[in-house]
Amino acid sequence: MKTCERCLQEAPHYLFRDNRRLLGGKDTVCKDCRKAYEKKYRAKNRDKINAKKRAYRKEAGGEAGHVLTRGEVILQRHLIKKKVGELRAARSKNGSPTCARIYPQKTRN
Repeated sequence: MKTCERCLQEAPHYLFRDNRRLLGGKDTVCKDCRKAYEKKYRAKNRDKINAKKRAYRKEAGGEAGHVLTRGEVILQRHLIKKKVGELRAARSKNGSPTCARIYPQKTRN
């Protein structure tokens, strides 16, 4: 059992997050208290957090390619699934098995 520093209640060790920096390997605050704190922090500092995210995306977009937002990732997955479905349908119409490779195999030199 371990005592939370915020709510001062005793709780089993599995209700504390792992923290390798501390001697016991567990956080000093229980998961519920940490979650409440982070939610309050994010609500209070929303503009600051969003500005950091925008700056990161702008910087990474210039150097390492465009960093996708969650919406863009979902859209790309949808388009890929649609394209794969179309390719499988075309292959099955041509008499090829549906389990055949969709993408062309690389040839060895």
